[in-house]
Amino acid sequence: MPIMKPLTGLVAAAAIAMTGMAQPAQAATNQDLQRLLMGAAGVAALGYILHQGKRNQAQAQPAPGRPAHSYRGEVLPAQCASEERTRNGWQTFYDPYCLTRSGLRNLPAWCEVRITDHRNARRDVFDGACLQQAGYEPERGRHR
Repeated sequence: MPIMKPLTGLVAAAAIAMTGMAQPAQAATNQDLQRLLMGAAGVAALGYILHQGKRNQAQAQPAPGRPAHSYRGEVLPAQCASEERTRNGWQTFYDPYCLTRSGLRNLPAWCEVRITDHRNARRDVFDGACLQQAGYEPERGRHR
């Protein structure tokens, strides 16, 4: 059990620390014993909470929308690019099927968007600016 090892050590340390403060056996009352047990339980609970906090920090995941790994150096083929007029001006989008046929797989899902193109057709594409922020580079020779 993962919790027993640190918990046992913590309780043992607390017991050793408190032995120097112990009064003679005949002078201890039930109230003193309750205080001692409550103090030991508090120290154990605090140790458990701190242990859980460190374990959770070690298992932290990347923030949503951020790459878990770098895509640096992967080239986006020019033949997969298309420019569409949006509310924000002209933007470059990449066809997912073309990218897959070109060997690019496991593209960042947060870069996939649904657009209505110039023919009023709805389709899923990858946002070129988002892919560039993720580390992909557009193929040279085609300026977009």
